Amino acid sequence: MMRGLTLCSLAAVLLIGGCLVVADWRSPSEWVDATEEFTVPLDGIHELRTQTRNGAVKIETSRDLRGEALVTAKIRAGGASVSDAERCLGSIVIDSSRSGSRQSLTWRWDPSRRNGWSASVSFTVRVPPGIAIESHSNNGQVSVMGASAGVKASTHNGKIVLRDVQGDVSGETHNGAIEADVSSENVRLSTHNGPITAWLRSNGPLGGSIESHNGQVTVAFAGSPSTRLVCETHNGGISTNDLELSRISASSRSLQGNLSSGDGKLRIETHNGAIQLKKGDGATREGRSL
Repeated sequence: MMRGLTLCSLAAVLLIGGCLVVADWRSPSEWVDATEEFTVPLDGIHELRTQTRNGAVKIETSRDLRGEALVTAKIRAGGASVSDAERCLGSIVIDSSRSGSRQSLTWRWDPSRRNGWSASVSFTVRVPPGIAIESHSNNGQVSVMGASAGVKASTHNGKIVLRDVQGDVSGETHNGAIEADVSSENVRLSTHNGPITAWLRSNGPLGGSIESHNGQVTVAFAGSPSTRLVCETHNGGISTNDLELSRISASSRSLQGNLSSGDGKLRIETHNGAIQLKKGDGATREGRSL
């Protein structure tokens, strides 16, 4: 592994009543950045688990790869001075380990860690097709592109982005939006604070749940699913647009109805916001709006 090092200085100041005040937040005042690039053998691996405390995670599937993953780790370390930040950088260890058919990728502090140090590590990982993905960040966006064997993505603070994903899908954020473009029979998407936009491209039975505690939920049924929709909003309206439903039961804040023969059950709920149901590809994707 090779680290390319970049130095940068940060000074925190406040302009209050025309006076310049240096703010002391007991946080690092100097930062250094580094990048590590390496490969991870994946022979016999069926699942990749990636986790970071602070930083983004991006997983991309590439048909050009066979038997290995290409990893880029972007590291940012902070301390009281440039030399202190460099010592902080030196205490960060990227861990890659395997257990059975699972490969894990994360980072940790070594025993030299000092009070006042801070760090973030973001991972970009390219993997071959057929690998199940589990990715988590405590504070950062999590994105998965092209996975064909199922995805479990979560973050405490940040956006979840799933593109061209197949297999069972789970996406959860405590504070952030979710965008999901999936071909799955089982979909579970949840955010405590943010909107959800989903393109569901499955054909056949469809089950799961899509829930926002505070935000609009928009779902476009781009495939030919068979499911019983159970929709509820505590504060907002429900629109079906051109969606064809049967066996409808509706009120001002709830709606139930069958898509096709209603073989599965999909619950869609928001505590504070509207629910928009659409037919076809009529939702935001790749920068296009509704």
